[in-house]
Amino acid sequence: MCMANEDFELKHIAISVIDNFSDAYPLVRLHDHENYFEKDSAYKVKEIFVKYLEHVKHPKTDELNATKIKKMKIPWATTGNALNCAIFVMRHMEKYMGAKEEFNSGLSTNGPKKNKQLKILRKKYAAHIMLSECNKVREKIQIKALGK
Repeated sequence: MCMANEDFELKHIAISVIDNFSDAYPLVRLHDHENYFEKDSAYKVKEIFVKYLEHVKHPKTDELNATKIKKMKIPWATTGNALNCAIFVMRHMEKYMGAKEEFNSGLSTNGPKKNKQLKILRKKYAAHIMLSECNKVREKIQIKALGK
């Protein structure tokens, strides 16, 4: 199963799912279910978030709870690119600024160009992860990279 991003807007109540799969290929489908383990992740996340809002007595808890989850239409959607799901998720988290703005990930709608962009992003994100100060093996990676 591919990953998708869920975004909860509290100022202007909305719940958006950003999934790199087009509607023609619904690997991550949106359905609620009585059995918690049969729900899609967006519904699980919504349920947990609503419980948190209840706990902190947020004034918009009921309004958010009543809001339907909507899958965003994105022009760069794919029809079977499960290999790059994590790259899409990271790019969406990097670029999405909420429903208040038009969402532009910077990804092309042209397949070959988009694949080239995804390869570049994969390298960029891998480098950031490997060189992050919180990476416990960062020094070992740097030593190997320098050939020492």
